[in-house]
Amino acid sequence: MTDFITQDQGPLIPRNRAIHPAPYDPEYKTSVSRSPSLPLLSMESSLSEETGPTFGHNKLGALDNNLILNWSKGAAPAVGERILVHGRVVDENNRPVQNTLVEIWQANAGGRYRHKKDTYFAPLDPNFGGCGRTITDENGYYEFLTIRPGAYPWPNRGNDWRPMHIHVAIYGHSFGQRLISQMYFEGDPLIDDCPIAATIKDRAQLDRLVASLDFAKSRPLDFLAYKFDIVLRGRRQTMFENKMEGM
Repeated sequence: MTDFITQDQGPLIPRNRAIHPAPYDPEYKTSVSRSPSLPLLSMESSLSEETGPTFGHNKLGALDNNLILNWSKGAAPAVGERILVHGRVVDENNRPVQNTLVEIWQANAGGRYRHKKDTYFAPLDPNFGGCGRTITDENGYYEFLTIRPGAYPWPNRGNDWRPMHIHVAIYGHSFGQRLISQMYFEGDPLIDDCPIAATIKDRAQLDRLVASLDFAKSRPLDFLAYKFDIVLRGRRQTMFENKMEGM
């Protein structure tokens, strides 16, 4: 379950902080320096943060949610196992969250990001950019056609590897309402050995970040599908830092 804004007014549903990852965990080395050491401060938001910009279907291209073709603009497909990632964005009462911008970014099939600081040995795919976006429909539904990202090593302990994963960002009515999470894949054994995933101490909560294999949406001789529903909290805005009602 992800914290977020909602569509209707009503009593604030309190956040359950017990299910959130620990900000400080020595097994996840960079959390030691990144975690807060002083009480958090809440800053007043600006009008632009609260009201805009808004997002419309006319601002998205035809291939924006097709990561297999969008980098090459349809000229050549990306290399890797083709998959469909799909699901619904709903509130905790299972009501669809419509017209919400969903963005994803990921490593390529070899486990390398298209980023100047990624120096992993795996080659870059000239036809894969690694990012896409879409807007939920009237039922809160979204989908992305992409390739399964590869696992990759990272300098944490002696031999740590990140599980296959896709980063997900969800926007409310403005940039100030952006939430970021990760999606893992059903059956990946590296999830159990990942220090980042292990910051979520309750396995039942971690499993909410694992997409399930969905043969019903898979296309024979083409791609497998993974279902990843995103559940947003509450009837009003999320609690940002120590401010009880968000913006």
